[in-house]
Amino acid sequence: MGIVLTFALNAVLNLVVGLVVAGVLGPAEYGRFAIASMAAIVLFTALFDWVRLSATRFTHGDAKEAGLDASLDAAYLAMVALVLVGAAGIAVAGPSLGLPPGLVLVVAVAAAATGLIEIGAARTRALFLNGAYIRLILAKNVLAFVLMVAAAWLTHSALWVLAMFALANGLASLASGRRLRPVPSALSKATRNHLATFARYGFPIVVANLVYQGIVLLNRGVVADRFGFAEAGQLSLATDLTIRLFLSVGAALDAYLFQVAVRRQAEEGEAEGRRQIALNMLIVLAVLSFLGASYAAAMPALEAIFVPQQFRGSFGPLALAMLPGVLAFCFGQFAVGPVFQLTHRTSALLWTTLVALAVDGVLLWFVPAEAGLLAIAAIHSLSLAAGLLAALVTASSLRGCWPTLGQVGTVLLAALLALGAMWPMRSLGSPWLALIAAGLVGPVVFAGTLWLLDLGGLRQALASQVRRLRRASASPT
Repeated sequence: MGIVLTFALNAVLNLVVGLVVAGVLGPAEYGRFAIASMAAIVLFTALFDWVRLSATRFTHGDAKEAGLDASLDAAYLAMVALVLVGAAGIAVAGPSLGLPPGLVLVVAVAAAATGLIEIGAARTRALFLNGAYIRLILAKNVLAFVLMVAAAWLTHSALWVLAMFALANGLASLASGRRLRPVPSALSKATRNHLATFARYGFPIVVANLVYQGIVLLNRGVVADRFGFAEAGQLSLATDLTIRLFLSVGAALDAYLFQVAVRRQAEEGEAEGRRQIALNMLIVLAVLSFLGASYAAAMPALEAIFVPQQFRGSFGPLALAMLPGVLAFCFGQFAVGPVFQLTHRTSALLWTTLVALAVDGVLLWFVPAEAGLLAIAAIHSLSLAAGLLAALVTASSLRGCWPTLGQVGTVLLAALLALGAMWPMRSLGSPWLALIAAGLVGPVVFAGTLWLLDLGGLRQALASQVRRLRRASASPT
């Protein structure tokens, strides 16, 4: 539970930092920052994410894991060397390519620093070191807020803000030190077998994620080319905050639920691991569907309270246009994706992402040049939904990994009823009053529906838990 709460706090702090930085930089400079930071994320994904994924999947805390930990360290350091050498070469040729050398180097360092903290965080989660993980994430977010906001305020430069993001990640990781690696490791113990296993497992997922990130860059590039950086900034804030919110919540669930499935498979067999995946899928669906309903119902209040003045008016429609696709993407990542990961069929993810890219590219090709930002956001949303559909078709042959249709229907019905109950709150005069009212009504309707329809034996499970607590409290101490 500590990890899940930390993820939730991380999501809130990321949103706060993004909103404050956007408000200080303004739409045009924030558009530049969004594109530069997205380039750093793409570079991190391409070179470091396979190491993070392998740390999550294969770290268990056994004393014999020194070779595995050493291999993770060796893989990370090799990627750091590669990215720095590549960045130096590009920086030298940068002026002839139209790329500022400083921007190239900052993007490279940001990617390497992100890799350092993400791999360390993955290790702590895999080992259920809740305290170390919480300290790491809190340190990163506090440093990021102070350094990035200060850079935005003092320089109004996207480059310096991204540099402070990299510095915050690096300082937080170095402050945590060896506590991120509880099993002693030495690079000489790294093995080719471990590295090959990491590559086979992680590379298909990395390529799939790169395709999705490429879609984001493609759409932002189209907007910047057609309408300018200010419009790209408008689209970027709505896209970034919506995706970041739902990704953070989904990742919070996945950080715990996937480790439970991995452990259950290791201790009780593949069939039990698949049953856990089915339960996890239902939990992810419930959380995402309720959060999506709440986000849609409360959008006017959220925009009025939290979105910087320069971005209001366009933020709400763009965020709502992105919402169906973002929900589909997150469900694919954190509910359907683990089906492929647990069964070591990660290569199947590749074609599903190509479907999303093809849909996005075709729709962008045919959309009129005069079409506005809302059309680009809708195209992005449709492409993400197409990717989920392809993933569901691909995974449908795997048995024992799925909740029943009745359970899925119950969750979706509860979300629709909650949306209907919260929607009238939009008409309340005060944004804060509307937000509080929706926050009170929505959970009651959603949870009440799940309770009345007894989703997955919910009433029986809670009744059993209450009986156990009563017996424990009644027993002599």
